[in-house]
Amino acid sequence: MFSKFNHVETIDLLYLFLLGVFVSAIILVTKKYHIRFTAKGHKGLSVQSSHKLATPRIGGIVLLIVFVFGVLMTDEYELYSYVIVMGVSALPVFIGGLGEDIGLNVRPLFRLLLSFASATVAGLLFEIWIVHTGIYALDFFLTVPVLAALFTILISGSLCHSINLIDGLHGLALGVSSIILLGLASISANVGNELMVKICLGGIACISGLFIFNFPFGKLFLGDAGAYTIGHVITWIGIILLSRNPSVAPFSILLVFFWPVFE
Repeated sequence: MFSKFNHVETIDLLYLFLLGVFVSAIILVTKKYHIRFTAKGHKGLSVQSSHKLATPRIGGIVLLIVFVFGVLMTDEYELYSYVIVMGVSALPVFIGGLGEDIGLNVRPLFRLLLSFASATVAGLLFEIWIVHTGIYALDFFLTVPVLAALFTILISGSLCHSINLIDGLHGLALGVSSIILLGLASISANVGNELMVKICLGGIACISGLFIFNFPFGKLFLGDAGAYTIGHVITWIGIILLSRNPSVAPFSILLVFFWPVFE
C-alpha cells in the first residue's frame, strides 16, 4: 500500500515537512519578541519544568499553519472532507490549549470539557461512535446509542489528554505520536484503506518539521494546543479505522495507543 503513493503525493509530503521547518524556524528567530508570552511552564520556575532557559511552547501554531496549507493542497474530495472534519472538530481543544500556552491560564477542567466538545463534534460530523470493543459485556451496553456516544467521547477526551501528559521532554510527545501514526498507517495498509494511509503519512509529515527543533535540543515545544490537537486527530483516525473496517481488531488499535494510555 505504501508503494501506491505516486511522485506528486510524495512531493506534497515533502512540502508539508519543509513548511513545518520554515514556520518553526521563524518562531525561533523571532523568539525575543514573544518569549515572555509563549514560554509558560518552561521558564525554570515551574515544578514540572525541565529547562533552565525559557522555551517557546507554541508548536501548535506550526501544526495549524502546516495543516491549513495541506488542506489547500488536497484535490481529492474524500480526503479533503475527512481532514476538514478533523480540523473543524479539533478547534475547541486547540483554542483552549493555545490559551493555556500563551498564559491565559485556562483551567484544566475547562480544557477537559473542550476535549469532550471536540470529540462530540467529530462523532456527529463523522457519524461514528464506538460500538465494538471486543469485550462482549461492554459491547452489549454500547448497543444503546447514547451510551456508545458517551463512551466514545470519554475515550477521545482521555487519549487527547494522554498525549499532552507526555509533552515537555525532548521529542517524547512528537516521537510517540509519529510512531502511533506509523502503526495506524500500517494497519490501514493491511486492510486496504488507502485514504487513512494518506492521512496518517500526511500527519507524520506535518509534525516532522517541528520534531527536528524539538529533538534533541528542545528549542520548541509542542504545547497544549499542539498536544491536544494531535491526540484528538490520532484518536479519531483509530476510531474511524475501527468503525469503517470490520476486519480491524479493537485490541490492535489499543496496542498502538498502549504507551500514552498506560501513562
